Amino acid sequence: MPRDIWQWLFYPFYFAQEQTLVAELKFKESRFVIAYILIVSLLSFILYRYAKNKSISPENNLIYTSILGFLLPFYITAYCIWLIKFSIYRYLIVLELITPILILLIVAYFYPKRNPVLLVTLGIFVLILGTVKPLDWWRIPWSDNYFSIDRQALVQYQDDVIVLWGGEPVGYVVPYFPSNTRFLRITGNFGLSPHTKMSKIAEEIIDKTPESSLYLLEVNFELKELDREKSKQAALELRKLVIVRNNCQLFITAIEKYSICKLRKISP
Repeated sequence: MPRDIWQWLFYPFYFAQEQTLVAELKFKESRFVIAYILIVSLLSFILYRYAKNKSISPENNLIYTSILGFLLPFYITAYCIWLIKFSIYRYLIVLELITPILILLIVAYFYPKRNPVLLVTLGIFVLILGTVKPLDWWRIPWSDNYFSIDRQALVQYQDDVIVLWGGEPVGYVVPYFPSNTRFLRITGNFGLSPHTKMSKIAEEIIDKTPESSLYLLEVNFELKELDREKSKQAALELRKLVIVRNNCQLFITAIEKYSICKLRKISP
């Protein structure tokens, strides 16, 4: 959501520079800035003609002004709803597709001559192509091992207990471990409230598992986030566990980098 009055008023201008305001990944998008400028110019022009008692729908042999009369209110209304309710970029895909058409219609409204409109819109679209940096969600190529996980490197965790923390998706790695490796999630998207039966079962499993068989599977990027690291340590200490940082194995998949670290029990 916009963070201040300037973002509320000029949000598309922020899209023109690399940022993560409305998406998880960095991107740069200039078409909405151009549309914003053209729409403001068009509305100002219409108000000026109205104030001068001139027709706001002058004769135009290049476009149907009725189409612009329908598309413009729809576009503005949809953008305002998005801005107030969502502010998530992928929800703007429909307007993103409509924007080039709207740009063409507005340019043709201002100057209804075929060749000038062609040159101006071509220049605008070249500018957009040269400045845009689309969201890159990337794709993994098909292979025999889709996640590129080395099963043999995980054989050593046979009969061990792997503790999971946090809300990051790690379930896809579980089938690659030995069938008798046990996984124990102490926190997650659904939480693990203290003093519940599930929490007590988790504590019992930890108590009964030898220290030599206790490990933590963690996402590497979390190590750079101080708040997450503190929360992780607090959750482990609550269960009388501490991470042995000098005894970790790097575990790389096609999706993410992980570490499997030894856990040590804290004496009561």
